[in-house]
Amino acid sequence: MKKNLLYALTAGLLMVGLAACTDSKKDGQQDATAAEASGQALFTAEKGSVGPIIIGMAVSDLPEQVDGLYDKYESKREEEVDEEEDCMWIDEYCLFTKAGKPVIKANSDEGRIVSITLLEGSSNVKTPDGFYVGYPACELFQKKKLEWDNWYDGYVYGNDGTYYFAVAYDDLVGVEKPEKASDFKEDAKICKITMNNE
Repeated sequence: MKKNLLYALTAGLLMVGLAACTDSKKDGQQDATAAEASGQALFTAEKGSVGPIIIGMAVSDLPEQVDGLYDKYESKREEEVDEEEDCMWIDEYCLFTKAGKPVIKANSDEGRIVSITLLEGSSNVKTPDGFYVGYPACELFQKKKLEWDNWYDGYVYGNDGTYYFAVAYDDLVGVEKPEKASDFKEDAKICKITMNNE
């Protein structure tokens, strides 16, 4: 009797979790479908590149704009300070925007791109296996084997050796890093996706 009750409860919880992921999956699919319906070209975030933005290339070789990907970009230099570690460094990057919305951040070092991060405005850019910024986090957890870590910078990161999928720390449910799909809130989504030269 107890065994049957335990089985029924477990099955019920599993169904609730799957329903939550299904609802958030519909939202994520609507985001990607909206990008396609609006006539935006779809791009693939291959290992180390998105369109003409390639890790290792000179910043000076970047095209001023790419139809469907970005309207313009700006090179930036910002001073970063870590008071706990008592150190300072210069953060160099290019910020790519489309219709005024940040799409991609490409960090650079000595004039060459060293990492590419897809931001909120990049819903028309997907990884080869179909993940994108705005994709439901619980479904990402179920579909892709990732090593999750918390760097205590406001995000948790799922790493597959090529991509770092970031989800807001506030979208976790009472844990430091996820160990199961239900550790994410129902509406949790991928916030950014990073590729680097490591």
